[in-house]
Amino acid sequence: MMYCNECLHFFGRAERRTSSEGEPYSCCPFCGDNDIEDADKCQKCGTLYTSETLDEYEGLCPECAKETVDIFRAFLNTLSEPQRAYLNKFYDGEEIA
Repeated sequence: MMYCNECLHFFGRAERRTSSEGEPYSCCPFCGDNDIEDADKCQKCGTLYTSETLDEYEGLCPECAKETVDIFRAFLNTLSEPQRAYLNKFYDGEEIA
């Protein structure tokens, strides 16, 4: 998928055109602008976003990333102080998986 930063459309394939100087370029099939970038679906909700945005949130859209943090914080609030201290020590600098 692709995304046009000019007309804000998502589309499957860029259109190929030739400039007045004879140089080929890719552009949006809706508006013809060449300010386009890769797009993909959020790995949780499936909504389309630019790949750059999804990369920033490890494949999640901003809304799903915020929801994930909110769920995690709500879970942390159910733990006692010793449980939180243990998890802080256990996962310090480690990837949770």
